[in-house]
Amino acid sequence: MDAHAFCAEGLKVLENKLANVVWKVFQIKSQFNSSVFVNLAAEDSKSRVQVSRPVPNELKPPFAGPVTQNPQVAKDSKGYFLCKLFGIPFFVAHQSSDVLSHDVMVAAWGVRNVSKADAALFAHKEEVCSIMLKVPMKDPKQLTLLDVDLVFYDQLSEGDQAVMAKDMEEKGHFHCCFANFHVNFLAPVTDIEDLLDSQVARHKEKAEKVAKNIIRSSLKQRQKAEKQAKQKAQKGKKPKGGRGKKAAPSSDDAESIAPGSDQEEQDINEIAGRIIQRAEAEQLKVDQVLEQQLAKISKPTYIPLTKLTSPDEKQTCSARGLLMQAALKEAQELEAAQKKSKAAADNKRELSKQPPKIGILACLEKFEKSREQAGGIPRAKGKAKAKVRSAKDKDDKELATEGVMKLGKHLLK
Repeated sequence: MDAHAFCAEGLKVLENKLANVVWKVFQIKSQFNSSVFVNLAAEDSKSRVQVSRPVPNELKPPFAGPVTQNPQVAKDSKGYFLCKLFGIPFFVAHQSSDVLSHDVMVAAWGVRNVSKADAALFAHKEEVCSIMLKVPMKDPKQLTLLDVDLVFYDQLSEGDQAVMAKDMEEKGHFHCCFANFHVNFLAPVTDIEDLLDSQVARHKEKAEKVAKNIIRSSLKQRQKAEKQAKQKAQKGKKPKGGRGKKAAPSSDDAESIAPGSDQEEQDINEIAGRIIQRAEAEQLKVDQVLEQQLAKISKPTYIPLTKLTSPDEKQTCSARGLLMQAALKEAQELEAAQKKSKAAADNKRELSKQPPKIGILACLEKFEKSREQAGGIPRAKGKAKAKVRSAKDKDDKELATEGVMKLGKHLLK
C-alpha cells in the first residue's frame, strides 16, 4: 500500500475496525459471565460488581473499551496493549470503575485493587490470539485502509496461518497476513475457596477477641463498682463524733467492725459470691451473643472482583506521589517568594510615606551611607588595633564637623 493510504482519516477508519473486533472478542469471551452481576445496594461503587458462588472455572471477564493510538494509557495503567498493525501500536483505553456509566457493562473494569494477597480473588491474565488482515488484489495505488478487512482467530498456529495465507492468494481473491492480538481478562485464582475459608476463620478469630475484651472490661467495671460499694459501707459503719473527739463504741459495735471478725468475713464472701454470679451471668450472655455472631459468619454467597495491585500500578502511584510532592514544594516556594516580594513592597511603601529628612538629620544619614559604601577597615591586633580605631574615630569626627559647618554656611546663606 502507498503512503497516501495512511492519512489521519484512514487511521481513524482502522481504529473503528479494530473497535469492532474488540467488541466481537468481548462477546465471545463473555459466554460464561452469567454469574457476574451488579449489586445496586452496595454502598461503595467500586464493589458493585460481584460474582455468585461457586465461581465457574470458565469465568473470564474480558476488558473492552475504545481503541486509541496513545501509548500513555498503557504507561499510566489506564489501558492495555492490543496489537500492532502496519507498525502502528494500538491500545484499549481504560473506562471508569463505575460500570453503570458504561454503554456496555464491562465487568472487568469494576475490579478493585487490593494490597494483600489473601484478599485477591481474581488475577489479571493475558492471552495472545491472532488477527488476519485481508487486502483485495488490485492496484496498490488504489488501495486504502477502507479495503483492509480484519478477522479474529482465537487459537491459530503459525502453520495454520501459512496454509490459510497460501490458500487465499492461490484463489486470487486476497493478500493476507497475520498479527498478534492481545486479549486481557480476569480469571479466578486456583485456591479461591481456600482463601474464603481463611477469611472466615480470620473473622471468627476477630469476633472472639472482641468478645473476650467485652468480658474483661465488664468484669473490671463490676469489680470497681463492688469495691466502691464496699468502701461506702465501711464509711457508714464508722462512729459519729465531734471534731477531735472519738465516741466510745459499745462492745457490740466494736465486735461488728473489728477487722478479721466473722461478720466482715461473711460480708466479703457475700460480695465475692455476687461478683462470681454476675461474672458467670455475663459470661453466659456473651457466649450466647458470640455463638449467634459466629453462626452468621460464613462463606459469602457473592464475592467482589478483587485483584492484587501490580508492580507497575504501584510504581505509577509512587511516581504520581512524587510528582504531587514536587508540585507542592514548587507551590510553597512560589508562595514564599510572593510573600517576600509583598513584604518588600510594603516596606518600600512605608518608607515612601515617611517625611523627607532635612538639615542635620539629612547630613548624618548621608554620612552613614558614605561609611557603609566605603567598606570596613582591615583588622588589627593589640596597639595597632587601638591606633586604627582612634584614627578612624578622628577622621569620622572631622568629616562630621566639616559636614555640619557646610550645612551651617548653607543655612546662613
